[in-house]
Amino acid sequence: MIFFITSIWEDFIWGITSNGSTINNVIVCYDIENVPTTQSNTVISSSLNGNISVDINNLKKNTKYRINVCFIDELGECYSQEFASYKDGKFPTWTFHSEIMGYFYHFTEVVAGDSVSVENIRMDRYYATNDPIQLLENQDDWNNATEGRCYLNNDPEKRNLYGDMFKAATLRNPNFAPPEVEIMDDAAFVRIINEYGTSIGAELKGPYGWKNSDNTEPNPYNFNALAGGWRSTNGFGGEGEAAVWWKSNIAPFNNSTWAAHIDYDSDKLENNESYDNHMGFYARWRLK
Repeated sequence: MIFFITSIWEDFIWGITSNGSTINNVIVCYDIENVPTTQSNTVISSSLNGNISVDINNLKKNTKYRINVCFIDELGECYSQEFASYKDGKFPTWTFHSEIMGYFYHFTEVVAGDSVSVENIRMDRYYATNDPIQLLENQDDWNNATEGRCYLNNDPEKRNLYGDMFKAATLRNPNFAPPEVEIMDDAAFVRIINEYGTSIGAELKGPYGWKNSDNTEPNPYNFNALAGGWRSTNGFGGEGEAAVWWKSNIAPFNNSTWAAHIDYDSDKLENNESYDNHMGFYARWRLK
């Protein structure tokens, strides 16, 4: 399942170019409270290729909707990143780039010439070997493993929203990433800070799900940081409080790795903290 998509996200218009898949249906799913799926409110597109336009009627005024797109091909359903509409009913401009190991990713240039994924990584298997990445739901299994993944509260709907949390060593496994991408490293976050300063954090936050309130900043860089929390040796926590991403850089301390994070009560992008490798954080792709 691989095809490339360009989207304008204005007035509900999409452009789709298939690359190796037969797209049987394109379904726009939307909801106010819940993660949108084909069981939510839906509109089926009449076109499967080229420019696609759908009309969504009877939306409530001054209401923020959660919206995504379900593509159905010969392998089944695959959902896009979830979006949030603004009160004027329009969407930020994003570019879908590709499908990686069964999941769609689209990319934004926060800094010109440096494309990073808008959503957090979801990966079931190591790319090079196709071996499964161990899903560690049990807390003792998490504490004792060197590599592995989980999703917040072991809830699949949280995975659809936030992506996978990983143990840091998983991301450094040479078999993890496809050749065209890499994990965002320290240099990628430093480029953002050098360009805009640490106070850029507020404008990198996504538009909903933050503890103090929904984010009211315009999100001009379309980074869409969501406060998906973390996992520690004591369990899950932090939903609504922080967005935290492992970087690919080992920290110069025992059993630790550098991470970047944005907190609900701060406008800063924090980039100089290391955490124990047993923590579970998210990660983002960067195009090479």
